[in-house]
Amino acid sequence: MTRSRGPLTGRSTLRRAGPRARVLAAALALATVAACSADLQDHDLCGAYHDLAASVQDLKTLDPDTAGLDELRQRADDVQDQLDQLQATSEGQLDAAISALRADVADLKETAVDAGTTALDTARPLVEDALTTISQAYAHLQQLADAQCSTP
Repeated sequence: MTRSRGPLTGRSTLRRAGPRARVLAAALALATVAACSADLQDHDLCGAYHDLAASVQDLKTLDPDTAGLDELRQRADDVQDQLDQLQATSEGQLDAAISALRADVADLKETAVDAGTTALDTARPLVEDALTTISQAYAHLQQLADAQCSTP
């Protein structure tokens, strides 16, 4: 057993403790870092999910009878951006649900763009249908994400 020489000797406790104690200390440090990393990933995932929830809510509150083409595009783009952020943090856990919602938002944008400003009035029932489909796809994603995060 190594005798302690006091704090002014410059010898570390780990150096005196032996190889087993150093391995144990390193394992403990790695476990702590891994736990902190998992907490940060959960925080990033949940933060991205909450941002997506706000964007989807903004999109769902659009009135299909009065929404303009630019407003539809902007809100759909916001949802797409938030989906990108969520997918980047979800590590594949939500990919299928994210892809389904992304496709539905893309359909909404396509419907609006195809209709153009002049024909948007005749395409409003299609926009309303697209918003309903987006709500359903988001409900599925929400169910999966709520299992990992609390809702805002």
